[in-house]
Formats: sequence, structure tokens, C-alpha cells
Amino acid sequence: MNIPIKTKIGTFYKALLTLMNKFPPIRGLRPRELEVLAEIMLQNYENRAIENFTKRQRFIFSTANRQEMRERLNLSEGAFNNYIKNLKKHGVITKDNTLLRFLDIIPYNKYEFKIDFTIV
Repeated sequence: MNIPIKTKIGTFYKALLTLMNKFPPIRGLRPRELEVLAEIMLQNYENRAIENFTKRQRFIFSTANRQEMRERLNLSEGAFNNYIKNLKKHGVITKDNTLLRFLDIIPYNKYEFKIDFTIV
């Protein structure tokens, strides 16, 4: 079954995480934590010109960029840091402030999310 979903890049990551939130390590994240993760993934996409993954992650989690993310999400510094801490607890972000590699999703006009169920 193919279910096409039309979206814009600004809402793509929220929609994707909503679909993925029944699977670990996304499962159990609260709505605001999903929003913070979606914003981090959007930053990863917007800064895709930085080809080196480690350098891109360093930039995304830099002080200035974290402030920009907080402002976009309308969060205080303390609340934002708590959400980052919870994302680390869930294993979505490493202790070194990098996204898990499977969340390094950069769509090029189309992205396919496929689930294969094997009944045993």
C-alpha cells in the first residue's frame, strides 16, 4: 500500500516523526520533544551544505544555533535544554550532541518511509 502525503519541508519532519513515533527510539517521546527533534532534523537539512556530518552536528548544536532553534520553537533556554536532555535519555541524540545516523534524513523532493512487516 502506498499512501502519498504532500508536505512542505517545514512540516515534513513533524509528519515523519509522527509516523515513526510507535517505533524505538522515537516511541515514548512527548509531543514537545518530537517538535524539538523535528527542529534539529530541519536544521540538519537546512545546513546540508556542510558535507562533513560531524562538523554539521557541531554547527547545529552551537550556542548561536541553539538560540535560533529556541526562538523558532518559542522555548526558554531551560526548557530547551531539558528537552535535549530527554532526547539523550531516549537515545535519539548521543551524549556528544549528534543525531543518530538513521535520523540524518535529507529528502530531495521525495522521501519514502517504508515499513515491512514479517509475521512469524
